[in-house]
Amino acid sequence: MYYAQEEGIDYTLKKYGLDAIVFPAYLNSTISAKAGYPSIAVPAGYQASERPFGITFAGGAFSEKKLIQLAYAFEQKTKHRKSPRF
Repeated sequence: MYYAQEEGIDYTLKKYGLDAIVFPAYLNSTISAKAGYPSIAVPAGYQASERPFGITFAGGAFSEKKLIQLAYAFEQKTKHRKSPRF
């Protein structure tokens, strides 16, 4: 937890005045997991092949509420979520 607070997630969030860090797809989501911090992944678009891709919002300790708000706002603004076709 020391690295998350003194050099990692908490440090970065505080230094730059951020609510969350955004990663493409699920890349680097292990950074949050190792620190025991929350993250949430949402759809961010589709490739030419119609294969979906997403982004991950990661936050500090106990930031679940803020991450859900950010993810919801992103989804409402971008409208990237599509129902699956069978």
